[in-house]
Amino acid sequence: MATGIAAWQTRLASQQADMANDAQQKAKTAEQQKNDAQREANQKQHEARTANRQTQIALEQLDNVRGSLVQVNQQRQVAEQQKKTAEEQARVATHQGKLADEEDKKR
Repeated sequence: MATGIAAWQTRLASQQADMANDAQQKAKTAEQQKNDAQREANQKQHEARTANRQTQIALEQLDNVRGSLVQVNQQRQVAEQQKKTAEEQARVATHQGKLADEEDKKR
């Protein structure tokens, strides 16, 4: 009977050792999965920061383009005004030339 109890205790101890080994393996697997998930989370966070920075750069470039467009528009308006002024001066000069010609004819 003692041999039977000893054999049963040995089987029980062996099963407990197997269960402990399984639990240890599951713990290692869980730790590895946790590490993999953390690495993936870190990678996603890095990608998000990179995307945010790229968005910020694009917005800054857009602001620069807007500023350039405002400058170009202002320069165009100044050029149009200068053209109108030059055309008016040409009309005045032409008119003054005609007046001078008429004065010469009268003399």
